[in-house]
Amino acid sequence: MYILTLIYSISNECMERNEWQSTRAGQVKSLEYNCEIFPRGFTTAISKLIVFLNCSGT
Repeated sequence: MYILTLIYSISNECMERNEWQSTRAGQVKSLEYNCEIFPRGFTTAISKLIVFLNCSGT
């Protein structure tokens, strides 16, 4: 169940619903206010964690 939450947190659906965008640096920013929601490396780290969890069978 937790892995589904991680997957959703970086999904296009989540980004669109919250009016956020993910930068090439892995940062999540608000489109409306152009402010940082999550720091650089966030989406990259979550992606790597998802791969790790899927490979470990968790």
